[in-house]
Formats: sequence, C-alpha cells, structure tokens
Amino acid sequence: MYRYLYFFAGLFTLVIGFSFYLAYSNLTGHQFVYPLDDAYIHLALSRNVAENGIWGINPNSFDSASSSILYTLLLSLLIKIFGDNVYYPLFINIFCGYLSLYYIFRYFYDYFGKRELLLGILLFIFSCQMNFMVLIGMEQTLHILLTVTMIYYLTGSLRLGFTKKQVVKLLVCTVLLGAVRFESMFFILILSLLLVLRKNWKMALAIFLVGYLPIILFGIYSIEHGGYFFPNSLLMKGNYPESNFFFSLWSIFKKGILLNVSFYKIFFAPLVIVVFYFLSKYKITEWPTIVNNETVSLTVVGTVILHSLFAIIRYRYENYLMAAVVMVTVPMITYFFSNFNVGKRNLTYNRIIIMAFSIMIFYSFYTTIVNYKVIKYASKNIEEQQIEMSRLLGRFYKNQNVVVNDIGAIAYFSNVKIYDIAGLATTDVAGYYYQNKNLDPEIFNKKYHNYMASQILQKHCSVAVIYPKWFPDVIPKSWIPIASWTIEKKMGVANQTVVWYAMNQKEAETLFKNLKRFDLNKNVTQHFYIN
Repeated sequence: MYRYLYFFAGLFTLVIGFSFYLAYSNLTGHQFVYPLDDAYIHLALSRNVAENGIWGINPNSFDSASSSILYTLLLSLLIKIFGDNVYYPLFINIFCGYLSLYYIFRYFYDYFGKRELLLGILLFIFSCQMNFMVLIGMEQTLHILLTVTMIYYLTGSLRLGFTKKQVVKLLVCTVLLGAVRFESMFFILILSLLLVLRKNWKMALAIFLVGYLPIILFGIYSIEHGGYFFPNSLLMKGNYPESNFFFSLWSIFKKGILLNVSFYKIFFAPLVIVVFYFLSKYKITEWPTIVNNETVSLTVVGTVILHSLFAIIRYRYENYLMAAVVMVTVPMITYFFSNFNVGKRNLTYNRIIIMAFSIMIFYSFYTTIVNYKVIKYASKNIEEQQIEMSRLLGRFYKNQNVVVNDIGAIAYFSNVKIYDIAGLATTDVAGYYYQNKNLDPEIFNKKYHNYMASQILQKHCSVAVIYPKWFPDVIPKSWIPIASWTIEKKMGVANQTVVWYAMNQKEAETLFKNLKRFDLNKNVTQHFYIN
C-alpha cells in the first residue's frame, strides 16, 4: 500500500507548491515573506539566543516572547551551525509536513486497513490545513508531527505491550511534545491519568515527569532571569482560575466552550462521533473496559476539552488537535459502518454519525476556501506593513528605542531596541497586564495607560509605530501623530492602518523628513497629519 503514500505525498507537494506560488506571486520583492509576523519573532529570538545567549528579542534583555522551547532551540542550533537564514522556518516546516504525512500513513497502515488509510490521509491534509501550516513558518507543523508520532507510538505500546523499545520511543516523543508547545501539558496530563486508571503506575509517572520536565526547567530558567514561569504570550492570552475559584471556572467554561462558536465549528462534530461510537459499542457499566480499549481516544477528547477551556481555538493553535481527532474518529466511522445492523436504534446512530462526519468534511473544505484568500494576501500584507516598518526603522533608527506592537519583522530586520505594548517582547508589560487584568475594565485601561506611558518616557523612545486602538485608553497626549500607512486588504495583519508618532517636537520634524525620504511600497497609502 506504499503506492498510496507516494500518491498523497505527490498531492501534498502540489498543494504546497501551489500555495507557495499563490503567496509569492503577489509579492513585489525578491524574497518570500511569511504570512504571519510571528515567524520573524522566532527568527529574531533564535538569532539572539545563538549569537548572544539571551532568550529575548532585544540584545541585552531576557523576554520570553516564544511559547515554543523546542522550535526556538532548533532554529538557534541551525543559526549557530550554518549562520542566519530567513528560510530556516520554511525548511523545517516542509520537512515536518512530509514526516507528519509519513507517520499518519504508518498509523493507518500498521493498525488499520485500506479504507481508514485513504480516508485518514485525505482528511488529515485538508482538515489540518497542512499547506498553510507549512507556509506560516511557525512551530505548529512540528507540534502536529510530534502529536501524530506520539499517538502512533502510544497505540503501538498499548497493542504490543510496553516493551523497552516501545517505552524509549514513547518517552522521547513525550519530552519533545512537552517542549514544543505548552498546550501539550493537557495531552500529557490526561494520558498520565488514564494510565493510572489502567494501573500502569510506573508508565504514568514516567510520562508525567518526562513530559513536564522541559516546561519546569524552562520555568525555573525564566524566573532566574527575571521573567515569569510561563512565557509572556501565555500570561497575556491564557485563561487561569482566579481567587473566586468556582466563579472563574464557570467563566472559563462559558468563554472556552459554552459560548465559543469556534469550539462548535471545530470540535462538536468529532465529539458527537466519539459519543455515539461509545454508545454503540459499550455499556455505561463497562467503564474499565472503555479506559483499557479507548485510552488514545479518551486522551484526545480530554485534551480537546482542556485546550478549549484554557488555551486558544483560533487560526492555527488547534491544528495539532485536528490531526489527533482524525486519527481517532476515522477508525470509529469505519468500525461503525462495518458492524452496522438494521434497527431503529442503529438507524438513528447511523444518521447522526453520517451528519457529524459530513460536517467534519464540510468544515475542512470550508477552511481550505477561507485560507485560499489568506494565503493569497497575507504575505502581501506583511510585506506592505511589517516589512516596510522594519525597513524604515532599520534605515533611520538603528539601535534606538522604539515603541511597536508587531515585533517580528521589526526585530529581525531593523536592529532597533523594542518596547512592545502588546507585551510579548516586554516582560514588564506582560506582568503588569497579568497582575491587573481582573480590575474593572475602565480602571484597568487608565492604570495600564499610565504605566506604559511612564515606562516609554523613561526609556527615551524615539518614535512609535502602532495600531492606535491597541494602546489602552487613549494615545498619550504628548505623542505627536505624523503619518499613517494604510494597506488595501486585511488578511495577515490585525489592522489595515498603522500610525507613526513622535515623542516630542524635535523628533516630529526628524520623523516627518524620514517619512518623506523613505521609498514606501507603492501599494501603501501614506497620509500626513502635518504639513
């Protein structure tokens, strides 16, 4: 059946090639531009680690701007050995994409049949949007790969027994999974609990300790260097129980699942398939049998729930779960219809599962259509906004302190010192946000405004280039707006317009002259607020 692997590898190549051409053909420069500014955050941070030994965007400041330990270290290693190269993320993602495809093939080939293999690989490519995951140059493709290999080796261990060889493979996958993204904590925790229920105490403890080891070590390292246990992005975006524990849990449940449209779009149909599969195969009293037989599927379901509650379901963060969902639901679907018996109860189950599976297929094609536009225009957006900002700052403000809210391309290309109002590259901002976010919104915005305005003044920042609405409350009165840059479409960026500000009148005159002299991309509309 390896001919199917070659066929789908060819299909995958065509899809990636077309996507790359679609993005590149809309660029005006001679270099591929990633559809997300975040890829350049990884490059800037990794270069700083490789060259200066500092985990941060700025040359002399520890700031945990990356939520992937493994991906940053991997990029740093490549930069250390081979020198700096903007294409490392693309190379890594292409490699991880093909390797993910191989392990998906091996999973269905080794443990299931032809129907599962064909359906599983096809659904995997499109439901996980693998072409888009490769192009964005982020750690998500590596996360997908490690999730797929983890499930593959876990399935092998459960079926063949936890032999020494199987255990070594599983533990290696576990430590890498724990290091690639912090959401992997959910998978490792659920799997450890299920192994305890299976009375496999030693394996449960080994999985738990090995999986959490890189997270704990990085947390200690971060605290020792003036940061927080978790990266800044988790402080800014994560959901945590607060002092009123039960009320905050209810709020988290409402936000993450109950009132979260994305949860229903992505995970409701697969969860329906799992529930009705269990109802058709087991009785409620057979829960020990369910735990023993369905350890993998229960691990995936538990991870989906915890991720939805405490992390983000948006853009790309959930795609490792989509890969896991495909791996557990495709065998359930084929099993159900292979063992289907005519009857009113089974007919109802049949209709429900067909409808749920149709929704999964529909959503995979829907996201493909939506991402077609993103692939086509997002790189163009980044080129016209983030790359242009980095070019101007690199030309006129090298080694100076500047205020920004999109840090990637600016940090990687311009060699400026960044004060990040979004908090990813400025730990003080992230910490202040985390410590005060439960205040009344109006009070919080005023305090947050005063804090950042005073910090920016103390750091003697030269200019600011930000989305005005991102600064809490209002823009400081002392800031002088000089010009705005507006792009035509909004696909890969948060807003179409960025505004350039000067911190004082002398700097306003300089910034105005610099903007006038700058050879701005012809697709960007520049509007001056002063003559």
